[in-house]
Amino acid sequence: MSVERPARVRPAQVILVGNEKGGSGKSTVAMHIAISLIKSGHRVATIDLDSRQKTFTNYIENRRAWAEHIGRDLGVPDMIASWCSQRIRWLTHWLRR
Repeated sequence: MSVERPARVRPAQVILVGNEKGGSGKSTVAMHIAISLIKSGHRVATIDLDSRQKTFTNYIENRRAWAEHIGRDLGVPDMIASWCSQRIRWLTHWLRR
């Protein structure tokens, strides 16, 4: 007789990349971290908190479009809109599943 153990729920891990100076490579570093985590088998969701510049959001959208154009799975993180608190709640739920 085997006893099934319930799946262990791991808390979400948060990695924040920030610097007050523009042009310091925050979006590039964040994308490298996200892609390496995806390629390591982790589920990744990202939030771009700079709603004015949207550099990281554009970076992800461009990567997604390029992946579609060349027909390859390049590993693109899910992007969560920072302006929508409902999506933040969804993120918490998504990371726990």
